[in-house]
Amino acid sequence: MVKTRAQVEEDNRLSPYRTTRKLKLAISSAQSQKFNPRNHENNWHPVWGHVMHELLRPYDNLIPYVQYAQWRSEDGVLPEMSHRKAATPDNAGDLNAREDTEESASQTDIERPESPTPIDRVLRSRGSNPPATPNRAANRNAAYYAHSDEEYEPRKNNRSTAPTKAQERLMASTSSNRTIMVPMDDEYPDLAVLHSVVKEMSKRGTAKFSKDKVKVRNAKRFDLQTVHLCPALLGEMKRNVSRHEEIEDLANQRVEENENLIRRRIFNAIDQMSGYLGTFFKRYPNIHEIVALVTAGPYWQYKLYQKEAFFVFWDDENMKFQGDILVMRHKSTAFAASFGQKVYELGTEESDEALTQMRDRYLDHLSKE
Repeated sequence: MVKTRAQVEEDNRLSPYRTTRKLKLAISSAQSQKFNPRNHENNWHPVWGHVMHELLRPYDNLIPYVQYAQWRSEDGVLPEMSHRKAATPDNAGDLNAREDTEESASQTDIERPESPTPIDRVLRSRGSNPPATPNRAANRNAAYYAHSDEEYEPRKNNRSTAPTKAQERLMASTSSNRTIMVPMDDEYPDLAVLHSVVKEMSKRGTAKFSKDKVKVRNAKRFDLQTVHLCPALLGEMKRNVSRHEEIEDLANQRVEENENLIRRRIFNAIDQMSGYLGTFFKRYPNIHEIVALVTAGPYWQYKLYQKEAFFVFWDDENMKFQGDILVMRHKSTAFAASFGQKVYELGTEESDEALTQMRDRYLDHLSKE
């Protein structure tokens, strides 16, 4: 029996997303005062990473990524790039590539996008070095709230206790913590879904790479070379509302007060998301849409943002909302309102339906580009 087109489409339709017991356990741990005593947003990173892993299980070319560094994508981004060709080929898989940067890179005062640890940034975050360039996000927030930036004032060293600059540099360069420790609000989303395209690695050797080396390298990378990588979703997370206050409000039927607290946290995430979108559309001028996800603990909203709609609010040249202080506040409020009023809570049927819709309407389409 030959199936009709409708029957084939029905067979290929993905099952609706459903919250698993594993996710419920992860949410419970993040809500726990024992395992998350400070109610920190970091405890929600693995929760949302798990959500994306389960949601994207059918797509081997959509990869969940926590703490995605947009600034790393600046190298090699060209004006003609689109979702189909959004990054340069993965040189580490090219037989004619230069030596691995992790071995050849040197620690200098020059900050490079590909540098694994910008030492001067680490030292500046500790107050040891003056900032070389102003931080865009800090300036944007300072202008928005009408606060002037404080002038840099070097730390007053106590010779008996303060480490020397050489000691600071040694400690920073040998530290096992490879995280950038300065504010990068407009360039470091908490979550991303990356659209990737790969091809099979070459098995041929060259004068630089013997066949034995090629065999080892290919085995380490499963014979796969990345030729395309760019975000299809960007997410920003904020900490959950006070668990004690939420219990008190809901137990005493103060639902509206609790909703206002949630919306305030969501608003902060949306405001920060604006910087991510500004950076994204500037880095990828040929990509015209992206899914924006904002969360506050288990509460979340999302929107497929079109480039044209975003630049109604955003000043691309100055990387901030348009206009003077009052206009900026109005634009920021209008941008937040564009996400709508509906807020979902992870683990509920309503949330499962919304996640299914986000996958089927938007992410499924991006996976096929």
